[in-house]
Amino acid sequence: MTDIYTDTTEQEFINLLVIDHSLANTEQFLAPLRDAGYLIQFSRAEQEKELDSLISFKALDLVILHPGDDRPDIPTLRAHLETAKKDVPILVAIDDFSRQKPLDILRAGADNLFAIDEPEHLLLVVRKELHYRWLRTQTHSYQQQIKETEARSRILLEHTSDAIAYIHEGAHILVNATYARLFGFDDPQDLLGITLMDIVARDDHDTLKAFLRNSVRQGQTIGAVEVSGINQQGKTFSIIINCTPTRINDEPGLQLVIQNSSPTPSGQNLYTDSVTGLNNRAYLINHIDQFLKKHNKQLGAVLYILLNNYLKISQDNGLLAGDILLRDIAAKLTSQLSDQEVCARLADAVIVILTPISDTNELGSLAQKLAATVAENTSYYESTLLTTDVTVGICPVMEHHQNAFQLLSQANQACELARQKNSTVEIYRATARSSQREKDQESCWLLEDALNNRRVNALYLPIVSFQGDSTPRYDVKVKITDSAGKPLDLSSLAQAAERTGAMLPLDQWLIRHTLKALARRRAKGHSLPTLFIDISSNSVTEETFANWLKEQLDSLELTGNQLVLSTNEQRAEHSFRDLQLLRDKLKSLNCSFGLTQFGSGEHSERLLEHLSPDYVLLDSELIERSSKSRRSRQSDQIATLTQRAQAMNVGIIASNVTTANQMASIWQYGATLASGSMVHEPSPKMDFDFSQFGG
Repeated sequence: MTDIYTDTTEQEFINLLVIDHSLANTEQFLAPLRDAGYLIQFSRAEQEKELDSLISFKALDLVILHPGDDRPDIPTLRAHLETAKKDVPILVAIDDFSRQKPLDILRAGADNLFAIDEPEHLLLVVRKELHYRWLRTQTHSYQQQIKETEARSRILLEHTSDAIAYIHEGAHILVNATYARLFGFDDPQDLLGITLMDIVARDDHDTLKAFLRNSVRQGQTIGAVEVSGINQQGKTFSIIINCTPTRINDEPGLQLVIQNSSPTPSGQNLYTDSVTGLNNRAYLINHIDQFLKKHNKQLGAVLYILLNNYLKISQDNGLLAGDILLRDIAAKLTSQLSDQEVCARLADAVIVILTPISDTNELGSLAQKLAATVAENTSYYESTLLTTDVTVGICPVMEHHQNAFQLLSQANQACELARQKNSTVEIYRATARSSQREKDQESCWLLEDALNNRRVNALYLPIVSFQGDSTPRYDVKVKITDSAGKPLDLSSLAQAAERTGAMLPLDQWLIRHTLKALARRRAKGHSLPTLFIDISSNSVTEETFANWLKEQLDSLELTGNQLVLSTNEQRAEHSFRDLQLLRDKLKSLNCSFGLTQFGSGEHSERLLEHLSPDYVLLDSELIERSSKSRRSRQSDQIATLTQRAQAMNVGIIASNVTTANQMASIWQYGATLASGSMVHEPSPKMDFDFSQFGG
């Protein structure tokens, strides 16, 4: 018979403690072990008072306990071993298996047991437990070595001048300070969870992916690749990446060493556009805001200059060709300006000039002169001639201008009007029709600026169950602040932004952010919660939204099981067919679907039937009204709807519960889940203790 526990690790010497009143029994335990070649050093105890000194001061490998009324029981023996912090197996000798149940003995804390009259049973159990103990000892030793090695490695990592990062499943899980500074981050922790592709120019993604795949395939460093990196301020710069496959938390990963291969121009700062050398967007907006305060809105204007052929030139000849054209035109324009005028690059093909001139005739003449300068410019990319004309929108500073967004928005409208009229220059003139459009455009500017300057944050609002379910769930909210740090009212901004399609980037930012948060939790070994995210009509009607979502999930190797994407009833009514198609696509990604503000519209029951949501979130206003009058038409309406939802096995959530009356009233409507200030305030971290609501 081959013993699976006999190997080169088997120890020859055993320190054994026998707890029995009989020397004859003790000898019966020792004989088969000695016959098997073990050298035995044994001690014997009969009473509990003898245990302290024996366990505390003697080296022990095994304890054999023969239970009896006058001897320590198993829990007492285990307690003594734990107090002494000793990993020593307890083996129990059984006289009669019909009277002494093995399951009860193991439950009491024994590691194993054997029949007192079966020497071979004893020998097999001893070998097994000694082997397991040896494995535990080795594991502990290796863990200590790993901890010491990791500590030394982290010290080296933190103090080296090389930019080093570790990538797992496409995302950063460890970076040093040098690496963080290279990409414009003050705290290395800010990079955790951000994917490598997020800090590399999109045009280089395929090149980098091929390089990484080849490195992983060969299992070793295969040289380096040069790509364009993107720092926190959106500036691109050339980097050289060296990649080495490694293992991180016993899973495959990558170690990156990155060098900055593009020299930093002297005097360049965070407010300089790297392509043109002009001021950048952040500087322009700040400067216009200061200009409006300083000059009391009595003079000055903005010239919004659109390079009409830039996009086609970049598509036909590459981004470098577009950069060359921009750089040459920027130099020509600045040569035509005075020291009092500020020139900046606002977007890819847009250059903005802030001038103190306020006379409309002078502004028109300046715009025509600059347009002629651009038209006369000739640039070359290799052997290709690059030329473009421009469209210029002018907006004089007026009394109603509160900030840069209003001024730039109206200059943009003038530029668009000139483009539609096929003219070169157009001056903004306020009309009643343009009022709503101006407000919408201003909202777009505010959202875009907040996204570009990292003033958007996610907050997590716990959704708890009062039926003993401690599953973690969060309703993800968005917090946006202006340049002064003041929170913006997203509800008012969202309506205007949806009309112009500006909510789609915000939806995508929120989804990317939360998915990265899930990836970080998984990398740390934490459980993954279910996240509820409200999406706008822009996402519902965007045909490529589901494909984009799949790409995000695949890039982080996540499934859609943790996502519940929801939209409110008003959006559902206006985009019903698009929502049906999106719901089916979400189902294929294992994402759930929800309806918010449920019960607030005329067609709630039809939407419930035809959209078959996984969850409905009761409208908070209806909850408030019903909480004040239990026998009202509104309460009857909610009761009917929720009964129908329960019959369809739809989860019912009472959202935005802020008062005790609301909390008390939700039960009659079948709500099993609730969120709001009565439960907990939103938090930037997913750290709510759901166990307090568990069964």
